[in-house]
Amino acid sequence: MVIYKEKLKRSFIFGLVIVGLAASFVYFSHQVTTVYGGDAGDFLASIAVSGIPHPPGYPLYTSLGILAAKYTSPGTLAFRVAYLSSIPSILALIFLYLLIFKVIGKVMASVIAVMTVAFSYPFFLYSSVVEVFALNNLFLVVIAYFSYLFSESGQRRYLFLAAFLFGLSLTHHQIVLFLVPGLFLLIAGKIKRISPKSRLKAGILLFLGLFPYLYVLVASGKNPPVNWMGPNSLVNFLKLILRSTYGTFTAGKFIESHIWSRLLNILALADFFYEDFTFWGILFSLLGFIYLYLNNKKIFRFSCTVIVLYIFFLFYASFPLTENFMLATFERFVLPVYLFLAIPMACGFIYLENFLRHFWGRMLGRDKGVRIAELTLMIFLVIPLSLAYKNSRKILILKNDRTAENFAYDILSSADKKSLLLIASDTPLFDSQYLYYSSKLFTNLTLIHFYKLYLPFYIEQLKRDVPELQIPRAIDTPESLEQFLEKNSQEFSIYSKQSFVLSRGTFLPWGLVYRYLPPNETENPAEVVRINEELWDKYHDPRTGSLSSYQHLYLSDILKLYGVAHLETANYELESGFYDLAIPHLRSSQQLIPQDPDSYLLLAQVHMKRKECTKASEEIDITLKEDNNNLIALFLRYQNYQSCFKDEKKAAEYFDAYLKTKKEQETPLEKL
Repeated sequence: MVIYKEKLKRSFIFGLVIVGLAASFVYFSHQVTTVYGGDAGDFLASIAVSGIPHPPGYPLYTSLGILAAKYTSPGTLAFRVAYLSSIPSILALIFLYLLIFKVIGKVMASVIAVMTVAFSYPFFLYSSVVEVFALNNLFLVVIAYFSYLFSESGQRRYLFLAAFLFGLSLTHHQIVLFLVPGLFLLIAGKIKRISPKSRLKAGILLFLGLFPYLYVLVASGKNPPVNWMGPNSLVNFLKLILRSTYGTFTAGKFIESHIWSRLLNILALADFFYEDFTFWGILFSLLGFIYLYLNNKKIFRFSCTVIVLYIFFLFYASFPLTENFMLATFERFVLPVYLFLAIPMACGFIYLENFLRHFWGRMLGRDKGVRIAELTLMIFLVIPLSLAYKNSRKILILKNDRTAENFAYDILSSADKKSLLLIASDTPLFDSQYLYYSSKLFTNLTLIHFYKLYLPFYIEQLKRDVPELQIPRAIDTPESLEQFLEKNSQEFSIYSKQSFVLSRGTFLPWGLVYRYLPPNETENPAEVVRINEELWDKYHDPRTGSLSSYQHLYLSDILKLYGVAHLETANYELESGFYDLAIPHLRSSQQLIPQDPDSYLLLAQVHMKRKECTKASEEIDITLKEDNNNLIALFLRYQNYQSCFKDEKKAAEYFDAYLKTKKEQETPLEKL
């Protein structure tokens, strides 16, 4: 027995070293040197200026990021902050291994399950890029680990550690709250036996874990340029931590409330899981649930509760999975499910090992049966190894990829030196903020977060930072926006990432942005076209970076933004009569966003004007192949045969088809 325990201890340590070294080597070698996408730019900008990122403020992450930026190895800001992804992921895997080994007492099964999670695409990705989810993973696993130790031993120190870490995790990401019911089932039996004094001590330690929230109070008092909280006040503090900007009990204002959208999120999770863990991962997870039900009811209840609740979160959040940006947002929230599925997955391997041991033991004897079962189990190391090989090629290309940074540079360099640049949506805003605040290349440009212009504190902040700026009040109506634009156009050139319909003045396409033309200035189409062409000649091609090899979801949003800007430029040039210049932009838009019909339909109209009937027909057919009920395409097909081909018979046939489809799409009056 002593020899067996010593051998098991050596095997356990060997497994621990394998997990730690493998994860360290892979994650450190893949750690990115620049911004990736999503919220990364907001975090990096906040760290660069000691500010406050978007709700709930992430005070712990921001504080650690400031320390990492100041004291870690040389490199870009993004590279230094990315240690907050690689190191927590390594630690999370180590604690996940410790937790699973404590539950099952088997080294090989624990290693296979943990490394399968380690090299699954989402976990691997968010261990390499700047984001908050690696640190969140660490909290989830460590809290579960110490709670399990308390549930087994009843030793108060484990409860105290779990309580403090839980409080600390609340200063990072509130998704940890979905862990609470599972933790209660885990520790309920033991917590009844400890004294009220110990419970009070645990509560105090939980409260002390909230200490990092002091950061946002200190930071807001210094009026940083990136500040999602506003001035110091209890109301603003509560709004920040409760995420009232987005909706306290919703993932965001984008959520879809109908049942089909919610069910689609569950189907998407199943698809992600199959893609990341393969058929074998699913099979062993199911076998593991059976094993746990038969052998360890406590862990079975804990695992089921936690996994079901995190699946429910996806169901409730109801991300609209209609485009890559929202798929990327969804992708981050599958990580808790993956982490806790590692427990039943490891048990599934034990289920197989026990079956093989008994099967071969009856035929060849007990000792040989054990050895054959252990050797057979080692074959399944191919699962994490194959995942590592497949996903390493996708993620390594991000290490020095500058796609998002180049996109930000192209946006910022589109504006004149003394100008205002208004940006609203996440990808262009956060990427631009990162470059703007970390590089100091655009000091004569004022970057304005457009969606904050209705906030009085942000108005005061802008006035303080840019004294020449004229903003009499919050901009919350079309009239106040027009007043802001007109008053400041005398002192600044004004640009925006999105255009607005104005009663006075207009926005002109200006490469990746739009330039405001005041009502007292005359539009010169030829000059606008010339400047657009110069800008596009200087811009980076987003298809030359990592996106040429693999389209990561957040980065692929940049393709769409370039494609839409090409389309806007082409549309302006067509309206101004510059057909030859417009065609390359339409072709570029088709390559960047091939699913968007607008570029095909515009190009078809260009060919029709030039009497290139067959070419026009080809563009229309591409659109109809994707959507045979597209009314614009159906009408253009009719026009092409009537005015270009001069085929009245075909034209009449296609016009009838257009009218029929139009009638089918009309809503009957009684349904209105």
